[in-house]
Amino acid sequence: MEGADEAAAIVAHRAAGGARMEGAMLGRAAWKRPWDVLSDADRHVFGAASNPAVSRRQVRRKKCKATSAILYAGTWEHPQ
Repeated sequence: MEGADEAAAIVAHRAAGGARMEGAMLGRAAWKRPWDVLSDADRHVFGAASNPAVSRRQVRRKKCKATSAILYAGTWEHPQ
């Protein structure tokens, strides 16, 4: 599968035929092209009206802030 659009189409097609299918695996595609595959997941998976992240840069900034907060709070231990 190439992305969330294709996964949603496959799940809908199977459901229309009476097959019970709750999801689709996007492993390799998500690993190779994470933004292309997962950037629209909030809309497809959770039914959001729009995506909360508009760019990869915005996602990186939020992740860096969250990681810094964890590190400075001392709640993360480095594996030995």
